[in-house]
Parts: sequence; C-alpha cells; structure tokens
Amino acid sequence: MSRLPHHSTLPLGVVAALGLVAAPAAQELTPNPGAWRPIAHADLKSELPDNLTYIDIWKDAIAANNQAYDSKGMARADGRNAPASDAHVVVRSPERTVVLTTLDTETACKPTGLNRGALVAVKMCPTRLVIFEGAISSTRELPASCYLEIDPAAPSDPNKDGSFAAYDTVSKTIKMGLIVNHDVVDECSRFIPTVP
Repeated sequence: MSRLPHHSTLPLGVVAALGLVAAPAAQELTPNPGAWRPIAHADLKSELPDNLTYIDIWKDAIAANNQAYDSKGMARADGRNAPASDAHVVVRSPERTVVLTTLDTETACKPTGLNRGALVAVKMCPTRLVIFEGAISSTRELPASCYLEIDPAAPSDPNKDGSFAAYDTVSKTIKMGLIVNHDVVDECSRFIPTVP
C-alpha cells in the first residue's frame, strides 16, 4: 500500500455528499479511488441538502451532544444542533457506496497530545463506516479516529495541514492519514477494511 506523501502536491478533489438514508442513486462513480484526496467536511449544526446523510448517520450522537450542550445552559439557535461537524470520505462503485465518517463534538472527542502548532488540534473522535448496497445500508462502529481541527484564522494550505484518504480497490480498504506542518502524523494513519 502506498504511504501518504510528505511533500508532494496532493489532489484537491472534494468528495461530494450523497443522498439521505435511501441508497444514493445516479451518483457519479469515484474517479481514481486509489489517489490520495482531501477528506471532506460537513457542518452539522443545520440541516442542509449536502449534510443530511451525515446528520442521519450521527443522529444519536448529535442528540446526546445537544442534550449535554443544553444541560450546561448554553443557548442554541432555534431548530439548530449544538456545534458538530464531520470529516468524511465517500467511495462509489457500481455495486455499492461506502461512507467513512468521523464526528467532531465537544462531548464525543478526546484530546490526543499530537498537536504540533497553535492553529491546529488533533482529536480522537467517534468513527462509523456505512455501506449502501441498493436500498440496504449497514453501519459499523469503529475505533475512534484522528480528527484534524484547523483554526479558521490559519492560512489555507492543504499541503501543510490536512486529512487525506485513498481507497485500495484490491483489498477494499480505505487508507487515512494526516499531515500537520508538512509531516505525516503516523499515529493517525489507519487502514479500514470495508468488507468483513
């Protein structure tokens, strides 16, 4: 398996969100799934067409986060969730769609001590793998994964700080990696099989 490159230019394709709970239909297949690409993010505070799938995948954890937020007396905008976001990768083939998603909330994530800069935080957050085959979906809870939180004030440079994924079509494995300050964070490298 290939390793996440240290200093090479990485593709900047963004993975599009898929449809709600029903199996996604008429979605474009993932081009060159083995190429490293940035992991996409979704803000889960408000229900929008592009994030409904991820809100549905995480509805139990989002409800628990809302309850914890409310119990602290913190105000939420009417009808919105407490702060929550996800990092996800979607791989589409003619037979199935695979979604790997990691949820970032204050209540679910733990600090890692892997931070390598003032504007970047690496947390361990809950992760799920969802497989859509036709009208059927299955969800697997996975061990926590690294979630890279970059301060919005930081200059945008995905070759300096970023989360990336690739899909090995032979082993049916999603490869994940993080780069912080141009260095691979080995503790965050994961190889996640998508078949039992």
